[in-house]
Amino acid sequence: MNKLIKKNMHLLANKTVYESRLFIDPQIKYIFMKNERKPQFVIGIYDPVDKIECIFNSVTADESISLEDLTYSHPIFSEETGVCEEGYLLSLMDEKYEPVFIDIPTHAKLWDFIDYYMDILDPKEDMIIRYLEFSRSSGINSILLSEYSDSIINNLYAIYLKDEKMILSYNKCDNYVYLDHDENGYIIESLENPKGTTYRDFKSAFYDFLSIVLSDITSTHSIQEELNETLIKLGEKKHE
Repeated sequence: MNKLIKKNMHLLANKTVYESRLFIDPQIKYIFMKNERKPQFVIGIYDPVDKIECIFNSVTADESISLEDLTYSHPIFSEETGVCEEGYLLSLMDEKYEPVFIDIPTHAKLWDFIDYYMDILDPKEDMIIRYLEFSRSSGINSILLSEYSDSIINNLYAIYLKDEKMILSYNKCDNYVYLDHDENGYIIESLENPKGTTYRDFKSAFYDFLSIVLSDITSTHSIQEELNETLIKLGEKKHE
């Protein structure tokens, strides 16, 4: 979906919400769309006046569904993970809905959800990649989401997007940890293990790298300062 279509669909979705007259002051959290020629919208709404969070479906535009009453069925995104807003949005993408707009708080929740249920979501990796490609085109990254949510959001691009495989490094005066790659796979080298450990897949290497880094956090920095420094390094590509 190109930028012009996204813009037009965003305007049309807004118009649909306001014409429904169901809300006093609707704040749109996200817009998902299917069928460009005859658009069907699923729109997340927060109304600060009525203090409600709900989902508005343009097909049944005479009503909205409160998040507390949300029900849906999906073999992974409800049966495996439990019913929740994040699972519902990913189930929409599995039904060929495409994101038009997602606000930063919702992105943060989705990234945290994907990270937490990563092993369960493996069968839907292609769909997760579609979502992450949308995130990247919208300027979203783990550093931005971590700053906004005041919690650590892992770099899903480094795990899922092949062209985002990157060199990760962590350095302190008394320790270092490097994650590199060669023809044999991915390798972690550290002061305690200078010869390195090789991994076939990036996901395993990435999480072991994080585990080593987090275990090295000391009282010389606050945990937040140390992790913020590490997040910055995780976002830097190596230029040779």
